[in-house]
Amino acid sequence: MPRWLADPSFLTYCVLVLAVLLGGVRLLLKQNRSALLLFAGCLVALVGLFLVDTFWDSGRERANSQVQAMAEATRQKRYSEILPRLTADFRVRSIGKNQLANRFQQIDTTYGWEGAEVWDFDRSEVKYITDDRVEIGFMSKAKGYNALFYCRSTFQREADGDWRMQTLELYHPLNRTNAPPVDVPGLGR
Repeated sequence: MPRWLADPSFLTYCVLVLAVLLGGVRLLLKQNRSALLLFAGCLVALVGLFLVDTFWDSGRERANSQVQAMAEATRQKRYSEILPRLTADFRVRSIGKNQLANRFQQIDTTYGWEGAEVWDFDRSEVKYITDDRVEIGFMSKAKGYNALFYCRSTFQREADGDWRMQTLELYHPLNRTNAPPVDVPGLGR
């Protein structure tokens, strides 16, 4: 499915709404068959776009839902649900997927970790690398700490069709990506 159809921008909706309105005005003024066909065509295009957008998840939407599911798993302390959402070559700083499972247990018992909250999945922060790879940006807060981060994460669609996290970088929330990633205790350098 083309990206502009599966993940239409606000501008795309505005253009189609404007076309429907102009077609409606033309229909009211002309009241002929060609005006009716123009109005109906614009309306069908708008409704079709809305239905595709509603029922077809884009890479951005799937990546956002994966991050939210992983954050919920951290709050519920169900860390086993996170690992299947990561690619085999996942990296966060110097830590890979296999080392991360051990870190979850250390963080949980040593540091009083209460999970993560995520929000602000801004569409303007999305970068499609390929049709099967997308980079998203979002805010994250470590519950139980006064730690707030801006995160950049790359997701890869794998052979089974699922989107999995491949990389995760944490940044200062004000500098965002204008400064190097921050070091987080327990997550290596």
